[in-house]
Amino acid sequence: MKIIHLSALSVLLFALFSCGNSKKEIGENEKDWKTLTENNYSIHYPANWDLDQSKKNGMSFMILSPALSENDKVRENVNLLVQDIPDGMNMDQYITISETQIKNIIPGSSIVKSERQLSGESEYHKIYYTGNEGETKYKFEQDIFVKKGKAYILTLTCEQDQFDKYQDVGEKIMNSFRLQ
Repeated sequence: MKIIHLSALSVLLFALFSCGNSKKEIGENEKDWKTLTENNYSIHYPANWDLDQSKKNGMSFMILSPALSENDKVRENVNLLVQDIPDGMNMDQYITISETQIKNIIPGSSIVKSERQLSGESEYHKIYYTGNEGETKYKFEQDIFVKKGKAYILTLTCEQDQFDKYQDVGEKIMNSFRLQ
Protein backbone atom coordinates (compact mmCIF):
# COMPACT_ATOMS: atom_id res chain seq x y z
CA MET A 1 0.00 0.00 0.00
CA LYS A 2 3.02 2.32 0.05
CA ILE A 3 2.42 3.15 -3.63
CA ILE A 4 -1.09 4.35 -2.92
CA HIS A 5 0.17 6.38 0.02
CA LEU A 6 2.26 8.41 -2.42
CA SER A 7 -0.85 9.48 -4.36
CA ALA A 8 -2.25 11.93 -1.86
CA LEU A 9 1.21 13.07 -0.78
CA SER A 10 2.35 13.65 -4.38
CA VAL A 11 -0.75 15.67 -5.17
CA LEU A 12 -0.16 17.85 -2.10
CA LEU A 13 3.53 18.33 -2.88
CA PHE A 14 2.82 19.26 -6.47
CA ALA A 15 0.20 21.73 -5.35
CA LEU A 16 2.84 23.50 -3.32
CA PHE A 17 5.09 24.04 -6.31
CA SER A 18 2.32 24.95 -8.69
CA CYS A 19 -1.11 26.34 -7.89
CA GLY A 20 -7.57 34.80 -11.80
CA ASN A 21 -7.98 36.87 -14.59
CA SER A 22 -9.91 37.11 -17.90
CA LYS A 23 -11.20 34.08 -19.81
CA LYS A 24 -8.48 34.63 -22.42
CA GLU A 25 -5.78 34.72 -19.75
CA ILE A 26 -6.98 31.50 -18.10
CA GLY A 27 -7.31 29.72 -21.44
CA GLU A 28 -11.02 29.17 -21.96
CA ASN A 29 -10.84 29.78 -25.72
CA GLU A 30 -10.76 26.15 -26.88
CA LYS A 31 -9.83 26.91 -30.48
CA ASP A 32 -6.29 27.67 -29.30
CA TRP A 33 -5.79 24.43 -27.36
CA LYS A 34 -2.98 21.91 -27.71
CA THR A 35 -3.08 18.13 -27.36
CA LEU A 36 -0.78 15.85 -25.41
CA THR A 37 -0.89 12.27 -26.70
CA GLU A 38 0.90 9.41 -24.96
CA ASN A 39 0.71 5.62 -25.39
CA ASN A 40 -2.26 5.11 -23.10
CA TYR A 41 -3.94 8.52 -22.85
CA SER A 42 -4.50 11.92 -24.41
CA ILE A 43 -5.58 15.29 -23.05
CA HIS A 44 -6.25 18.79 -24.43
CA TYR A 45 -5.14 22.00 -22.72
CA PRO A 46 -5.01 25.77 -23.36
CA ALA A 47 -2.10 26.91 -25.50
CA ASN A 48 -1.16 29.59 -22.96
CA TRP A 49 -0.75 27.02 -20.15
CA ASP A 50 2.66 25.38 -19.61
CA LEU A 51 3.15 21.64 -20.04
CA ASP A 52 5.64 20.07 -17.62
CA GLN A 53 6.58 16.44 -18.36
CA SER A 54 9.64 16.35 -16.11
CA LYS A 55 8.04 13.58 -14.00
CA LYS A 56 8.65 15.53 -10.76
CA ASN A 57 7.12 13.76 -7.76
CA GLY A 58 6.13 10.88 -10.04
CA MET A 59 3.65 12.92 -12.07
CA SER A 60 3.23 11.93 -15.71
CA PHE A 61 2.52 15.54 -16.57
CA MET A 62 1.47 18.83 -15.09
CA ILE A 63 -0.38 21.52 -17.01
CA LEU A 64 0.17 24.90 -15.31
CA SER A 65 -1.96 28.02 -15.62
CA PRO A 66 -0.26 31.29 -16.54
CA ALA A 67 1.26 33.11 -13.56
CA LEU A 68 -0.81 36.10 -12.45
CA SER A 69 2.31 38.09 -11.57
CA GLU A 70 5.93 37.68 -10.53
CA ASN A 71 4.65 37.19 -6.99
CA ASP A 72 2.28 34.35 -7.96
CA LYS A 73 3.92 31.44 -6.14
CA VAL A 74 1.09 28.99 -6.72
CA ARG A 75 -0.05 28.26 -10.27
CA GLU A 76 -3.33 26.43 -10.68
CA ASN A 77 -2.79 23.16 -12.52
CA VAL A 78 -4.07 19.85 -13.79
CA ASN A 79 -1.75 16.92 -13.18
CA LEU A 80 -1.74 13.16 -13.70
CA LEU A 81 -0.34 10.48 -11.44
CA VAL A 82 -0.38 6.90 -12.76
CA GLN A 83 0.02 4.11 -10.21
CA ASP A 84 0.29 0.37 -10.47
CA ILE A 85 -2.27 -1.19 -8.15
CA PRO A 86 -2.37 -4.68 -6.62
CA ASP A 87 -3.95 -7.46 -8.70
CA GLY A 88 -7.65 -7.71 -8.04
CA MET A 89 -8.03 -4.24 -6.53
CA ASN A 90 -11.20 -2.62 -7.83
CA MET A 91 -12.39 0.99 -7.94
CA ASP A 92 -14.29 0.77 -4.63
CA GLN A 93 -11.24 -0.52 -2.76
CA TYR A 94 -8.97 2.08 -4.31
CA ILE A 95 -11.36 4.93 -3.47
CA THR A 96 -11.71 3.79 0.14
CA ILE A 97 -7.92 3.81 0.56
CA SER A 98 -7.57 7.17 -1.25
CA GLU A 99 -10.23 8.88 0.89
CA THR A 100 -8.62 7.57 4.07
CA GLN A 101 -5.25 8.89 2.96
CA ILE A 102 -6.67 12.30 2.05
CA LYS A 103 -8.09 12.59 5.57
CA ASN A 104 -4.95 11.30 7.30
CA ILE A 105 -2.13 12.83 5.25
CA ILE A 106 -3.24 16.26 4.08
CA PRO A 107 -3.36 18.81 6.94
CA GLY A 108 -6.79 20.31 7.54
CA SER A 109 -8.32 18.17 4.82
CA SER A 110 -12.01 17.67 4.27
CA ILE A 111 -13.77 15.66 1.58
CA VAL A 112 -16.50 17.88 0.15
CA LYS A 113 -18.00 15.41 -2.33
CA SER A 114 -17.20 11.92 -3.56
CA GLU A 115 -19.23 10.14 -6.23
CA ARG A 116 -19.07 7.71 -9.14
CA GLN A 117 -19.39 9.22 -12.62
CA LEU A 118 -19.93 7.91 -16.13
CA SER A 119 -18.51 9.50 -19.26
CA GLY A 120 -19.54 7.58 -22.34
CA GLU A 121 -18.46 4.03 -21.57
CA SER A 122 -15.84 5.06 -18.99
CA GLU A 123 -16.55 4.90 -15.29
CA TYR A 124 -14.51 7.05 -12.94
CA HIS A 125 -14.74 8.46 -9.45
CA LYS A 126 -14.78 12.19 -8.70
CA ILE A 127 -13.61 13.59 -5.36
CA TYR A 128 -13.65 17.23 -4.29
CA TYR A 129 -11.59 17.99 -1.22
CA THR A 130 -9.77 20.79 0.56
CA GLY A 131 -6.51 20.89 2.48
CA ASN A 132 -3.85 23.23 3.80
CA GLU A 133 -0.12 23.61 3.51
CA GLY A 134 1.09 26.16 5.99
CA GLU A 135 -1.03 29.27 5.52
CA THR A 136 -2.13 28.30 2.00
CA LYS A 137 -5.56 26.71 1.60
CA TYR A 138 -6.14 24.47 -1.42
CA LYS A 139 -9.12 22.95 -3.16
CA PHE A 140 -8.77 19.85 -5.32
CA GLU A 141 -10.99 18.18 -7.89
CA GLN A 142 -9.86 14.67 -8.68
CA ASP A 143 -10.99 12.15 -11.30
CA ILE A 144 -9.82 8.61 -10.61
CA PHE A 145 -9.86 5.91 -13.28
CA VAL A 146 -8.94 2.27 -12.64
CA LYS A 147 -8.01 0.27 -15.73
CA LYS A 148 -5.85 -2.80 -16.36
CA GLY A 149 -4.02 -2.80 -13.02
CA LYS A 150 -3.38 0.93 -12.98
CA ALA A 151 -4.98 3.91 -11.29
CA TYR A 152 -4.98 7.20 -13.21
CA ILE A 153 -5.42 10.12 -10.81
CA LEU A 154 -6.18 13.35 -12.68
CA THR A 155 -6.24 16.35 -10.35
CA LEU A 156 -7.16 20.01 -10.63
CA THR A 157 -5.21 21.85 -7.91
CA CYS A 158 -6.10 25.44 -6.97
CA GLU A 159 -5.74 27.84 -4.13
CA GLN A 160 -9.18 27.83 -2.51
CA ASP A 161 -9.89 31.46 -3.34
CA GLN A 162 -9.02 30.81 -7.03
CA PHE A 163 -10.99 27.57 -7.48
CA ASP A 164 -14.22 29.13 -8.79
CA LYS A 165 -12.23 31.15 -11.33
CA TYR A 166 -10.39 28.09 -12.68
CA GLN A 167 -12.99 25.35 -12.26
CA ASP A 168 -14.58 25.70 -15.72
CA VAL A 169 -11.33 25.59 -17.68
CA GLY A 170 -9.93 22.94 -15.32
CA GLU A 171 -12.95 20.72 -15.92
CA LYS A 172 -12.71 21.25 -19.69
CA ILE A 173 -9.13 20.02 -19.53
CA MET A 174 -10.06 17.08 -17.31
CA ASN A 175 -13.09 16.16 -19.45
CA SER A 176 -10.83 15.95 -22.51
CA PHE A 177 -8.77 13.18 -20.86
CA ARG A 178 -9.10 9.89 -22.74
CA LEU A 179 -7.61 6.52 -21.86
CA GLN A 180 -6.57 4.41 -24.85
